[in-house]
Amino acid sequence: MAALEVWRYAEDSVRYLFGGSTGNPDADVIHKALKREGAKGLARASIWKLFSGHKTFEEIENALNELLLREKARKESKPSDGGRPSEIWVDCETSEISLPKSVNEVTQPC
Repeated sequence: MAALEVWRYAEDSVRYLFGGSTGNPDADVIHKALKREGAKGLARASIWKLFSGHKTFEEIENALNELLLREKARKESKPSDGGRPSEIWVDCETSEISLPKSVNEVTQPC
């Protein structure tokens, strides 16, 4: 229990010193945009536009995975009209957790 308390104290100290920063500048840009959008979230294409197309797929994927790992964002799959489902990313803190309305709509809780 003492070791867990030391760990919690260390995490709290880092959070105090560095705020909500992930250490990944791309993830921080995306997270800020997701906070702005709230429950509406952002489609992957909109996330790509945040960087004016100057980031590779891998860079954006790494940033999104960082947000998932830190439970700062989650990915939702929303059905579309006859096509592939849309991938929407939402901020965990500012959005409401939505439950799937059907088997085709997948939500990853934070």
